[in-house]
Amino acid sequence: MTSVDLRHGVAMAEMIQPGSSRTLSFDALCELATSDDFDWATDEQKETVIANIGTIIA
Repeated sequence: MTSVDLRHGVAMAEMIQPGSSRTLSFDALCELATSDDFDWATDEQKETVIANIGTIIA
């Protein structure tokens, strides 16, 4: 886990649900950034992340 993972996790969480990064733990945010398992996300949420992946990892 790195600060980059944290930053990416926050960006992903905020794209999926604005304000949600404040409710997640450090570990949850890092896991979000490094996981390729998006079973928890709706199709719309997955599309949002995929469409904005360039801004997330920039």
